Amino acid sequence: MDRYQQVLEQVEVVAFEAGSPGDVCATNDHAAPDLTALEVTGEQQADLLARVHGVCLAAQVLAPSDGEDIPPGPGGMLLDVHRALARAATLVAQAAESVTMVLVALQTGRLEEAAAARLGARRATEQAGIQIAQAEAITQRAGVRDGA
Repeated sequence: MDRYQQVLEQVEVVAFEAGSPGDVCATNDHAAPDLTALEVTGEQQADLLARVHGVCLAAQVLAPSDGEDIPPGPGGMLLDVHRALARAATLVAQAAESVTMVLVALQTGRLEEAAAARLGARRATEQAGIQIAQAEAITQRAGVRDGA
């Protein structure tokens, strides 16, 4: 998530600098919608981070651990939580990669590619949300089953 925000700041600089006539990097009119959507995606990622924290707290209650890893829990009930969170992390990294592609496309004046990469960032973030929802559901079911 940090990487996403770092690259987004660079995208904002490039889009701002693109306002001069005849510039290779298009105009602010074209970059502005991309920026808004990318900022919204970044906000969604921040919301996901809070949800991941909640999943980790629930997993800690279900299967206490002294380390940073989610233990498998009794009967391995939390293994799928770990898998879902790992997939979510990979998807957030893919979103950061997509915003990097937006940056490159804007720098070279390829607005259609920037728009496609922006959509890639959004989709990856949405998929990360689905994985986190699965982890939440597993911890909730396990908590109900164990009376937590």
